[in-house]
Amino acid sequence: NGQTELVFLMDVSEPMSDFASDIIAGFNDMIARLREEGADILVTTWQFADVCLYVDERVPITADSVCMEQDFFERLRIAREESARQAAPAPITEEDGNPGRRVLLNAIGGVIHRARYVYKNWPNNPARTMIIIITGGPDNAFLYYRTPDELRELVERQEEEAGWEFVLFGANVDAVQVAGAVGIPAENAARFACDAAGIRENFASLTRMILEFS
Repeated sequence: NGQTELVFLMDVSEPMSDFASDIIAGFNDMIARLREEGADILVTTWQFADVCLYVDERVPITADSVCMEQDFFERLRIAREESARQAAPAPITEEDGNPGRRVLLNAIGGVIHRARYVYKNWPNNPARTMIIIITGGPDNAFLYYRTPDELRELVERQEEEAGWEFVLFGANVDAVQVAGAVGIPAENAARFACDAAGIRENFASLTRMILEFS
């Protein structure tokens, strides 16, 4: 099995949400390029801000649903509001969610545990897995279900024992520092400007990295 699995963890908090259209276009251009190259890839997509939301799991890259739709950055807000309505039927206020809060560490840990579960229960697993984290900054929520050190150990174990590759792209932040805090090698981290040009170059670089990996 020569398949590659790409697991995207996309930050939809501010400031990333301010450039939603550029990110959606860049992501979809990347998918189109990977299709042109004929890469055998499965795509899993998650998004996070103050909570983490699953979008798609192990979808062939040729499927239409792999591409980001224009409402991608609204899905988390909609899910949050729906959850709040079910919990207590009352008007939704700004206090029901904080789009500027970023649960980066919880999101990474949750995605890894889900991916490990899928590996154990999927009949045919891909040969390679790359976890791609695109964030607008470091964790600023401090709501850990495990400590940062435990998360680093988890990442490093998957790298060493399962051969998974972890990549982190950070917008206007020290990506190497953010990545290093969770066990991601410095060579797999890159900073990009959170503007139209920076986002375009970010996805171009990511495309080259994926093609080399796959």
